[in-house]
Amino acid sequence: WEDKALAKKAEKLAADIERGLKEHAIVKGPDGNLIYAYEVDGLGNALLMDDANVPSLLSIPYLGYKYDDDIYTNTRKFILSDKNPTFHKGTNALTGDVEGYGSPHMASRIKDNIWPMAMAMQGLTSDNEEEKIRIVEQLVKA
Repeated sequence: WEDKALAKKAEKLAADIERGLKEHAIVKGPDGNLIYAYEVDGLGNALLMDDANVPSLLSIPYLGYKYDDDIYTNTRKFILSDKNPTFHKGTNALTGDVEGYGSPHMASRIKDNIWPMAMAMQGLTSDNEEEKIRIVEQLVKA
């Protein structure tokens, strides 16, 4: 663990990744606001969505990444909206009206899937007490 050469390589890699994120992964969202892209290719193309797994864009604060507040707020609004292709709204017999997002990996098996993991992360990263309570109540009912 005291390998200074390896530590220097790791620090350079971290700096390169951070520079790449700042140069390529901050893009204009559907509303024209800057958001974090889910995937980029470094050539100007970006995939705008989020996946219900962790890590995810929604989980950025939970994971301790040093993020830009405005860009994260815009990203969160995008993720939790109809503009995110993995976001869904519906009615569940147990929970009533429910909304959230799922994963494109399960879309062929579960139409309009909403993952409890994404709902939990939404609550964990929310500053809104009413939102947190609503999510916990839905998760308990389900």
